[in-house]
Amino acid sequence: MTLSKTEKFIEYVKGWQKNNQTVIPRDLEILRERFNSDFPKEKLSEISLEDYALGHREQNSNSFCQQIEFDTEKIGSVAGGSAFKHGVFWSASKQQYDYVKSLGDTPEEAFNKIKQSLVLLIKNVESGEFEDLDRIADQISKNNNILRVKPLSLYFPDLFLPIIKPSDLDDFLQILNLPIPVGTLAKNRALLQGLKSLPELEYFDTWGMMCILYSFKDSENEQIDVLKNTDKNRIWIFEIPKIFDFQAAIQESPLTYPVPKEESVKQGDKVIFFDTFTEQSIRICAIAQIVFEPQPINLSESYKKKAIRDLKNFNKNNGLQFCRAKLEPKSGFVLDFDSCQDSVYQRLLDLGLKNTAYEFKVFLIEEDLARYFGIENNKFSGLQLSPKNNDKFTIEDLRRETSLDDPKLDRITRALNRKKQIILTGAPGSGKTHLAQNLAKHLTSETDGLIETIQLHPAYTYEDFIQGLRPIANDDGQLTYQMIPGRFLDFCDRARTRTGNSVLIIDEINRANLASVFGELLYLLEYRDQSIKLAGSDRTFSIPENVYIIGTMNTADRSIALVDHALRRRFAFIELRPDYDILRKWHDRENTSFNPDSLIKILEKVNEAINDKHYEIGISFFLDRDLKNNIADIWQLEIYPYLEEFFYSNLEQIEQFRWKNIEVQIHHDQDSFDG
Repeated sequence: MTLSKTEKFIEYVKGWQKNNQTVIPRDLEILRERFNSDFPKEKLSEISLEDYALGHREQNSNSFCQQIEFDTEKIGSVAGGSAFKHGVFWSASKQQYDYVKSLGDTPEEAFNKIKQSLVLLIKNVESGEFEDLDRIADQISKNNNILRVKPLSLYFPDLFLPIIKPSDLDDFLQILNLPIPVGTLAKNRALLQGLKSLPELEYFDTWGMMCILYSFKDSENEQIDVLKNTDKNRIWIFEIPKIFDFQAAIQESPLTYPVPKEESVKQGDKVIFFDTFTEQSIRICAIAQIVFEPQPINLSESYKKKAIRDLKNFNKNNGLQFCRAKLEPKSGFVLDFDSCQDSVYQRLLDLGLKNTAYEFKVFLIEEDLARYFGIENNKFSGLQLSPKNNDKFTIEDLRRETSLDDPKLDRITRALNRKKQIILTGAPGSGKTHLAQNLAKHLTSETDGLIETIQLHPAYTYEDFIQGLRPIANDDGQLTYQMIPGRFLDFCDRARTRTGNSVLIIDEINRANLASVFGELLYLLEYRDQSIKLAGSDRTFSIPENVYIIGTMNTADRSIALVDHALRRRFAFIELRPDYDILRKWHDRENTSFNPDSLIKILEKVNEAINDKHYEIGISFFLDRDLKNNIADIWQLEIYPYLEEFFYSNLEQIEQFRWKNIEVQIHHDQDSFDG
């Protein structure tokens, strides 16, 4: 009779507890007591950044994070990954505090957010309110489980298991045949309750439960590894260090790549190469298959110079051998961790992934993790993920949101489909950005397409937009220079991985020196089916077929005169003028109870006085659901200052448009409408 996993576990417990300790040893308990004494939960709200952060040993060698990661490692390990997992840390290379930028604008802001969340977590545990713990912890990071599990397991050892990794919690819940809830702390609590229900674990504390679970898992994996290492090819992640010029190296086929001698990479194994790894995503530049067994190879000097930026440091890595890999480049495929069911980021972090400067590291991964990279049943499936679809946004939705009449809307959509790049021009408030955003939603409706907005400004450069050399600090604090993709190249690389249309909105497009910023793009915009080599590198680039560009241009900005004529012919220019009928339709549709007729009469007089279509007052200022109460502020704080600037040499001409002179008319007509 075949035993279930739970039955196997129970049998394993019976034998294991005869030779192993089931409760925490006194020396480890002392470490836990020391942590509680040094950082009592009652005073956690008073802890300083210096007392919290890791790395600044001159100021504090006994920090909160030092004890969390190192001193109490045997009471729940959080080893692996980088110091960013603590949210804030002292960077020796930068000689300042570094931090996760999503937590705030400064290290102090990030630390305060972490501290507030930890204090709130503790408060909820003390009051027995466990259901909101993961929601509170998500305020620090949805993927960071160190700051939600480890401190609570030290402060409340009877209520939480010292098991941090979500994937391990999933495995252990499956062993007990228990449902897997959403949230790491919810999983931890569910597993603990399941373990406490087993009579065989009556004399185990949470530390002992952790030990028996990992021991059982290791015993099961030993049998799996025997099979894995015999007949089956493995799946690896190869980390590309910053000194390695991967784009130059892939010109040779197959690629020669160094791997550590101690790693058992073999012919037939699959490889995933990545070049960027962040908390949000991992960027894949190629997948490959090993076609020759790794062996010592005397590389030619020409190859070394082409592939290795820092030859001197490369020669220090004498523990390397070389494999040959047949590549399938993936043009910067980005795996977004938000689209993954598991905490893929944390699992990769636990493997030890990071963007190193000099180390050639390889990591063996399981097939359940490999499937996110397009590998199923040990075969490449082409990295075809199914990102979340964009919401449905029909032509009727577009017509409703913009209130444009059919002929004009048809003309705009025809131009966009024909040219794939348009520029919306008009005076301030004419609705350019609003229209651009809605056009983008329509183009990507019910697809996996991207929508992204960037705003140009006078300091914008080719390096910001296309690509350029950027200084990168290595692990020793030394600077190296890498060719980094700009916003447009990065957008196009991601668009290539999508099947739907992708729209880049360039706001205030005329505020930069476009001929300089766009560079080779001037050619590619006109010849979409062509490719061209980019300046400063050997990279050949073309605009993906599914990329659309919508620019907006404020005609009141005199920099419109600087728009290159070569650029003008590559875009369809669509002018937007104040459309008072849209203003009427909008207030009617939104049921604002505001009658815009008197306002429209005043706007007509204002624009007649301006007598220049480039400077007219648009209607967007007045698309306000509470316009009845806000119109005085809008006029006095936005409209009239604009008129003062335009008529600065003849202020008498706009005296009639002061609020005190038009207020009576607007409110009189409005009162009549209300009545």
